[in-house]
Amino acid sequence: MYIFAFRITYKKEIIEESVIMGETSHSFEMKTQILEHIKKHPEFTKYIEDIDCLVTRIDPFLSIDTLDLNKLQTNIQSNLTIPTAVYSNKTVNNKDLDNKAYTQIDWFDVDKDLFDLSKLVVYTDGGLVPDANVGTYGLAVYCNKGQLICTVSGNVPMSWHYPQSRNISSECYSFYRALLQIGVVTKRLGISDIPVELVYDYEGLGEWYAGNWKAKKAVAMNFIQFSRGIIPDHLFDLTWVKGHEGVMGNELADTLAERVNQFVKANRNQFTEFGEYCPDCSKII
Repeated sequence: MYIFAFRITYKKEIIEESVIMGETSHSFEMKTQILEHIKKHPEFTKYIEDIDCLVTRIDPFLSIDTLDLNKLQTNIQSNLTIPTAVYSNKTVNNKDLDNKAYTQIDWFDVDKDLFDLSKLVVYTDGGLVPDANVGTYGLAVYCNKGQLICTVSGNVPMSWHYPQSRNISSECYSFYRALLQIGVVTKRLGISDIPVELVYDYEGLGEWYAGNWKAKKAVAMNFIQFSRGIIPDHLFDLTWVKGHEGVMGNELADTLAERVNQFVKANRNQFTEFGEYCPDCSKII
């Protein structure tokens, strides 16, 4: 089996970027398979002439069945608008959240009749590419009994860029981004008011959030201001785990952040000196 990164565009606008696994070793054949997979669905007939796909071979990860055609159709019909994430009393527009940041979101099939959705468990981790001055993060959302719902990874946006606290800002942003992704998950699955356990490996996150540590630096103050209140306290539990100790979800979050690290290193000319993702930038950092 071989792995491919692909980008699907509609009228030259990017509507989906992800990775896929197939038996062919040729990018052209995989592109043909993806487009044929889309064409099988009648609802795409009127869009298909304006849909294109760029495919690059990498290494194994997901199967073609994970291509979310419902999301693809929604993005086209809504003029590429990213939906708003809502969980409780705070509303955040994901388009603003991920603006000028490299972000990859992968969804996995969830059968609500088979999966235990009485609770969500979310693992987060932050990373850093020191030479490029870019913070990164990864997070994984699981059902109560360990089935994976989705993963999210990317670089920390400029609004969370603290040069003197780069490692900590990555950890803080991964926690905050996880809270927002929970809103996306519950909306997508049609569920609400369920308990959430957020698992992290930087001890300060839980201590600041709970008020046990005083926030003295700007990065911690920013973290508290934006993170508190997204999920009601009576539905929210925090769990600290030691990093690199074989905890499955923590290891996955770490791996996702590391993949973004590798992307940044391979595409340094696409990131500004402030860590802003700018694919069309000519500035080399």
